[in-house]
Amino acid sequence: MGGDHDYHNIHQMWNEYGEEVLVAFICPVANENWLNPSSVQNIGGHMNGHLRWLRDHSDQQKICIYGDDWEKVAGVADWWDNTAEYDSNISWVSSQGWVDKIHVSEAAQWWGVDQSPVNITIPYAAYSYLHSWTGGNYDFWYDDSVIQWGKESVVATAAVDCGGAADRNGNGVSGDFEDLWKTAVENLRLVSDIPMPDPVVDMLGGHPYPSQTAGIVTALCENSCVVPDYDNDYGNPLARAGWVTLTSLLYELGWHDGGGPFMSGWQKNLINHTRYANAFARGAYWHDYRPSTARAVALDIDGDGIDEMLLENDRIAVYFDRRGGRALFMFDSEGRVIAGNVLSNWGGEGDWDDGGHRGLFHDDMGWNSWFDYSIDVAGGPMARVTLNEVYDNQGSPSTDVVKTLTLRSGSSAIQVDISSDYQNWTRFGVTPDLLSNLSSGYDLLPIQGASDFGLVYGGYRCNSSGAAAAILLHGDDDLTLEMESRASSVAEQMRAGGRSGEYTLWAYGGSGTPSIPGFPLDGRLDDVAIWEVDDGEGHFLRVSFDSETGDLYVATNGAGGAETADHFIFVSDAPGAATAAPWAKSGTVPDWDLYLADENDSGYEAWFDANAGIYAQANSRAGVVLEGAFDLDGEMGSIPPVVYVAAAGFGNDDGGELLWQVPAGDGDGNIDVGELGEYAYLAVRLIPDAASFPRGGQLGYDAVLVNEHMTGTVVDLAVQARLPNGSAYPAQPRVIWGGQELDPGESALSFSHNIPGFAPLGSYRFDATLAPSGGDPVAEDSFAFDVTP
Repeated sequence: MGGDHDYHNIHQMWNEYGEEVLVAFICPVANENWLNPSSVQNIGGHMNGHLRWLRDHSDQQKICIYGDDWEKVAGVADWWDNTAEYDSNISWVSSQGWVDKIHVSEAAQWWGVDQSPVNITIPYAAYSYLHSWTGGNYDFWYDDSVIQWGKESVVATAAVDCGGAADRNGNGVSGDFEDLWKTAVENLRLVSDIPMPDPVVDMLGGHPYPSQTAGIVTALCENSCVVPDYDNDYGNPLARAGWVTLTSLLYELGWHDGGGPFMSGWQKNLINHTRYANAFARGAYWHDYRPSTARAVALDIDGDGIDEMLLENDRIAVYFDRRGGRALFMFDSEGRVIAGNVLSNWGGEGDWDDGGHRGLFHDDMGWNSWFDYSIDVAGGPMARVTLNEVYDNQGSPSTDVVKTLTLRSGSSAIQVDISSDYQNWTRFGVTPDLLSNLSSGYDLLPIQGASDFGLVYGGYRCNSSGAAAAILLHGDDDLTLEMESRASSVAEQMRAGGRSGEYTLWAYGGSGTPSIPGFPLDGRLDDVAIWEVDDGEGHFLRVSFDSETGDLYVATNGAGGAETADHFIFVSDAPGAATAAPWAKSGTVPDWDLYLADENDSGYEAWFDANAGIYAQANSRAGVVLEGAFDLDGEMGSIPPVVYVAAAGFGNDDGGELLWQVPAGDGDGNIDVGELGEYAYLAVRLIPDAASFPRGGQLGYDAVLVNEHMTGTVVDLAVQARLPNGSAYPAQPRVIWGGQELDPGESALSFSHNIPGFAPLGSYRFDATLAPSGGDPVAEDSFAFDVTP
């Protein structure tokens, strides 16, 4: 080594192009003593004396750098555990005012800007160990021409399952390890503000990259992307997570065990996954340019040349890989990593789950299987994708698992409907607010509880930031949710399911109580409907409106029963003339805006528009119950004052006759306009104080009035009693709460009425109706009671 040999100083080197690099050296005294607390902390200790020597030196810009293998500090890879000693010395030196703690960049500023460092030259084989391990030539690891020598290196070795990746370095090998991280660096730079001189860009990012790959990077982060003014150069938190992922997986880059030609297997496992930094780059772009609606996109976001499935809205972004049909990433709108601890050690190359990298929705029956995809709804109020298993993890044809992914606009949870031919467990690995846990220490607490619509949830919340990851399911659907042990990637693991057939799960990411907006459509009757009609023969129709999402919900019996009927729900804001029943059924129905159908023989269900074409923007699910929901304002053009609805069952063959209808009709085989139900967003529910009341006493009850309008509505509440002989009292319903504005939501009112001392003994019925003020009743309820002596 030529030049000044003082390893406490910053030095400079120059290449033949006149480019400068600053060089800082590890202090051998620190390297040999730092993990010995007595040497560091005790007066008279070797390292303690060295620090005091630096303190008293006339040159106060000398530095002492400790550096060694991460494994040695962490106590892995055959090293004894030094973590306690390391932490103890870090704590001690932090508390010593006479020791100046600096970043190495500060020293570079002193020497590289404020004054001229001493020039230094380093011989080719200064690191003798490395020189011998590589067979006497460093180029075994890094030189681009090594491909011609038959040796494995970062720039010559194709990564597993990355053969479709771009040849970014132009060496004829598509998807070699250098290609992967060149792409990642370039994508991260698009969402960051890290200035790099051209030589560095050329080395790291491959810029300008070969013309045949132009557009690959900008497809991931749109051309219009402009980095906001963040308080650091790394961009938003997701971009920072990408840089952390990239750099942490470049650990001991290109390592060879001994002088042989092959890179170490563990090194390939790590560097293969530097490409996942691209997914964080996409997430960072999404964070800064979140869509106002939901969308589904097929895009290669991890640089392996194979498209992933992206579902994004204004709240969350979830990225599914075709290996395992699982989501390797979930990000929330605050820039937090909810799932995606991919920067930890990998037990293999490619996208295979090594047991510690489940992501979300990895099924036992489709473990590491290969899935095809179809985008069913590209975007709008919802986006939907279907994943079909086509090969198992051995490459044999397999169709055991089908998943339907649905993300709605404004939702912090993604819904996945799973169909499995055999008993199945769906597994999850979550790391809510990954960066917080990395920078501040592990801080996850288990959470569980009940949500709306009979859903229950379990998961984990970051105690410091409030970020939560949770799985939601129906508590009475023969499903089990279990918390499992922590994975090797430090992700917290859960599993749900434990049954075959069809079931629905939701994955939530955000800060609040885990929940889903709107209605959980899973083929089960939700306890949400305020408008309920039955025909007395087991058929029903339920309607409700969610003023927050603007969705109208309808439900009736699911098809597939003993009656062999196809089931329909017709919806209109202004029913028109009679028209032929759909699906070649007999009879007529009033002209519709939408109808929901469930086929008896196949279980197929879908929404259809006024022209009987598929209406993909609505959501539905058939099971025991046929249920659906759609954006009422978006479909009708406004929120109509009344929605006209009817449910019906027709024989499942062509020409099948009308078998039943709700509300009930006149039995002529047609559904007439006057037989449609009228839903006006209002409901009344009566709750009596008791089952019987004494003659001469007080009849007490609560009336729960529901207004699902987005604004207040002026209403009349009227009541009437039916005596044991069937006569009405009073003869006409009496308004007891009239001309009153009913606010949106539920309002509970208490009433009581005198029971005359001469009232007949026996069984009574008490009726109540609710109507827009001055209009006809649109909702009713009743209860039975007895009058006793």
